[in-house]
Amino acid sequence: MKLYEIANQFQLTYEALKNLDISDEEMQDTLGGIEMELESKILNLGATIISIDDETTILEKHLYALKERRAKFERRSTRIKEYILEQMQNCNRVKVHSNSFDVTVKTNPPAVEIVEESELAPEFYIEQFIAKIDKRKIKAALQDGIIVKGAKLTQHQRLEVK
Repeated sequence: MKLYEIANQFQLTYEALKNLDISDEEMQDTLGGIEMELESKILNLGATIISIDDETTILEKHLYALKERRAKFERRSTRIKEYILEQMQNCNRVKVHSNSFDVTVKTNPPAVEIVEESELAPEFYIEQFIAKIDKRKIKAALQDGIIVKGAKLTQHQRLEVK
């Protein structure tokens, strides 16, 4: 039986016995079997909750370990990409082809590098509660040939593996 069925049976039996003229001892004897079944069901469900909570804790630990493992693999991949990129640049190689994938040196789009934030004109800030540099605006100005004190246009290369 389900817990709600046992509880309902207990309530119905209790209400029926309450209307009869029987002693508390007789009532307790009659309800005893249902109470034992009710308590047993509650304790079993309590054990299930403990088991689920334990499993949740284990999963949280595994999730943390997996995140750490993922970060480790990402760092390793980044180091290997940087290593290959450096060696391909040293050998003036732009692409290496295989049947499975290509390794290509790609030039990233231009990016703004803030050299000295305090030298930037106010027009290159986005007005917010906190002053924030508008790198898009700086980039556009630099690309238009405007000299922006405190910033320079840089362009790096990245490694792409397909």
